[in-house]
Amino acid sequence: MEQQSTAARTSTGPHRWPPGTCGNPLGSKLLNARADALFGEIRGDFADDLSAVDTVLLRQACRLLARGERLRDPDAAVRLSSEARRILAALKRKRAEQTGPSLAEYLASRRGGGGDAE
Repeated sequence: MEQQSTAARTSTGPHRWPPGTCGNPLGSKLLNARADALFGEIRGDFADDLSAVDTVLLRQACRLLARGERLRDPDAAVRLSSEARRILAALKRKRAEQTGPSLAEYLASRRGGGGDAE
């Protein structure tokens, strides 16, 4: 009989949570709230220049940062923050490329510069 009770106890776990159920139901809500707060703060740096794909990337970076803040393993936290840094750097690079001169300005500068050289 004791073997059956031990088997029953290990199948549901010591905390009586059914398999596949999180034992911390508020954890994901807190994580999402922190990620949303980070998104609100960081989005201001990009103004309204973000496309839908860029917005998804920024949300992913914020989620990685929020997860990294909660980890106890420093190596995993560094990996998450490094990946978030890479995403943010790519978004900033893309934004810097988009803020260059317009095609008309570029062509005007080329025409003006070409006339002075001759």
